[in-house]
Formats: sequence, structure tokens, C-alpha cells
Amino acid sequence: DFLGSPEGELALAQAVIYLGTAPKSNAAYAAFGAARRAAAEQGSLMPPMHILNAPTRMMRDLGYGKGYAYDHDAPDGFSGQDYFPEAMGRQTFYRPVERGFEREIAKLEKDIGGIQDMNALPDAIFVIDVGYHKIAVSEARKLGIPVIGVVDTNHSPDGVQYVIPGNDDSAKAVALYARAVADAVLEGKANATAEVVQAVSEGDEFVEVSEDA
Repeated sequence: DFLGSPEGELALAQAVIYLGTAPKSNAAYAAFGAARRAAAEQGSLMPPMHILNAPTRMMRDLGYGKGYAYDHDAPDGFSGQDYFPEAMGRQTFYRPVERGFEREIAKLEKDIGGIQDMNALPDAIFVIDVGYHKIAVSEARKLGIPVIGVVDTNHSPDGVQYVIPGNDDSAKAVALYARAVADAVLEGKANATAEVVQAVSEGDEFVEVSEDA
């Protein structure tokens, strides 16, 4: 259970060198401070109803726990559900740096962080590697979301409504797929806007568009 000299001293020296050469970040320190300040400023607020337990029938009838999304059942283990009090709104305290393992956390945030900003289910999802993202394809099928997927010869097209036969390993091919889909989305949005403008200009009635439209 104990190390004497010199083994114990060498272990301490190795620990000092390891810590001294490890990537540095104060992101956790800054996040902890920001969270403490937010708690002090906001006080004790009611958590959102969907995260509250409902051990009694009355609490269930009141909506406790209704709509709760279990993160481990979601693609990539992240549902994007908001757990902050409604009066406070969603906050971001931890901002990983582009060094060491935090770089992987930052990459994950870029990959799936947009889920938390979605107010409704998407009209469709585009998947390049249906084998790697098979959980996402399965979840989309359960939710009735059409899947547009690049299906390589070593994967099954099951669950993919719109199959694009192709190579999902080539970086150039992946860039081509992504660029083509992005262009199609932008073109579709532009055409939809043009159709609305044309319909308004040809009609006699005044059409009021809300700020959220």
C-alpha cells in the first residue's frame, strides 16, 4: 500500500511531468463559476415539468414527467431536451477548448448540439453512413421521419426511404454528398420564398406574415 524512496519519489515526479505536459484548459473552472453566478442571480426556480418525478396519480394528471425523453434511448445518447427552468431559459456554461480531449467534446457539440435548438421534428434527415448511424435511422423510423441515406454495398437499406447508392468511406464522396444536399436545401428554401412572394403579389388580399414565420 505504500511506496518508499526512490520509487515513491519517482511516481510523484512522473505525475508532475504528466500534468505539466498535459493540454491546459480552464473551461471547467469557468463553467463552474458561471453556473454558481446564474444560481445566485436566478434563485430557486421550478424545474420544467417533464423532468419531475410523478409517483402519484395526481402528479401524473398535473403533467409531472409528461414528455420526458430518456437520453440513452436517443441517437448519440443525447435527446436535446431542455432541463433548465422556463423562467431561466436554456444556458450554456461549459465551453470546451480546442485542445486535448476537450477538442473531442467540442466536436461532439458541433455534431449534435443543433438538436437542442429544434422546436419540432424535422421533415426529413440525411444520413451518409447508415451503418454507423443505424440507431438514428431506427429512431427516425419510430418517429415517422423520412430518411435520405447513402447506402454502401456493405450496409442494408432497411429503414431508408430514399436510397442513394454510393461510397460512404471516401472523403471526396462525403463532401460531394454534403454539398449536394446543402445546395438542394438552400434551393428549396429559395423556391418556397419565391412562391409565397408570387402568390402575394398576384392576390388582391393583404397577407400578414408573423415574425416567427
